[in-house]
Amino acid sequence: MEFGIACDITAAGPGLLGEIEAAAEAAERSGFASWWASGDREQAGSGGHDAVLGLQCVARATSGLGIRLSGDVLSARSPAVRAKQVATLDWFSGGRLEYGLDLGAVLGQGSGDSGDQEANLRTAAEHLAAMRALWSQPRAAFEGERVAFRGAIALPRPAGGGLKVHVRHGDPAVLRMLARHADGWLGWLVPADELPAALAGLAAALGEAGRPAVDVRRTWLVPGDEFAQARDILSADPALGVDELVAVFGTLPAPERVRALI
Repeated sequence: MEFGIACDITAAGPGLLGEIEAAAEAAERSGFASWWASGDREQAGSGGHDAVLGLQCVARATSGLGIRLSGDVLSARSPAVRAKQVATLDWFSGGRLEYGLDLGAVLGQGSGDSGDQEANLRTAAEHLAAMRALWSQPRAAFEGERVAFRGAIALPRPAGGGLKVHVRHGDPAVLRMLARHADGWLGWLVPADELPAALAGLAAALGEAGRPAVDVRRTWLVPGDEFAQARDILSADPALGVDELVAVFGTLPAPERVRALI
């Protein structure tokens, strides 16, 4: 099992870049596999720094640490703009980026009714398909209900020609979309006592989609102060099948806090 760090970056001041680099270097030297930026929903609540620019600071300070976005609310974003931003980060990080989606209600919309959620999911699926076309085709063409283009040249492209996509845990409709379109499941702050049921729901969605369970990576993200307990839970029950455990912090952790986790 691998370990990761996730955080929001809300501090300001001339020393912030050095603080980000020091924490990222500590994570890489301590053997962490990944560094995750907080998602759109967290940044809207905290006023935190832009995730892509924050991850660029992490990437420049490290050479092997995985660079991860944890929660783009994709139905509310321009797919062409986001495709270029994300591909640029991947290019500058040497192909270390993986892309996380939050398919919950659009920010400011509230929980919405089932029709709103279905429309959000259709929009997110279309935006993701358009982004993948821009990432993979020399002169990209895409025709959807909301997005259409032909002969589009989008540079740079991701270092590997595409990006692995993770989706945050959600309701059955979200899990069905995950099973069809994603490479990974993100158990974002799923409580320990709900983890077995959450993973069972994922397994059911994968079975319905005809995908083997091993096709989808399982990442459990927990509050930083619950990291040790969560690690013990996973060590005691390997059958849960979690591939990576990530400590989530509301602010940038100091290097000594990062090292103390391991």
